[in-house]
Amino acid sequence: MKQANNLHHFYMMAVQVTYNQKEGFDELESYSYKTKTMNVVVQLNKKSVTYVDLNQARIGVLHRMENEFGITPPDNEIVDVIFLNVFYLGLMSQAEFNGQKHLS
Repeated sequence: MKQANNLHHFYMMAVQVTYNQKEGFDELESYSYKTKTMNVVVQLNKKSVTYVDLNQARIGVLHRMENEFGITPPDNEIVDVIFLNVFYLGLMSQAEFNGQKHLS
């Protein structure tokens, strides 16, 4: 039997980030707009998604842009973060989400 305190609500969020990318060098440098679209999984203890939850996801996306893709100031500036879709995956344990334990 599942224990309710081990269950979480999982969401898949599609996010698009628009940023300026510096190109060239010295007096010939310019900036161009680029976009990157990514999926983000969010795990919550409640079913509703609040502004605070979306903001935490946005901050996570900004960290991911910096750590995984090297999009950092001053050569790059994040212009916008757009949530394209929020899809509810279900109420499950971490093991179930990872496919380690099948639902009975």
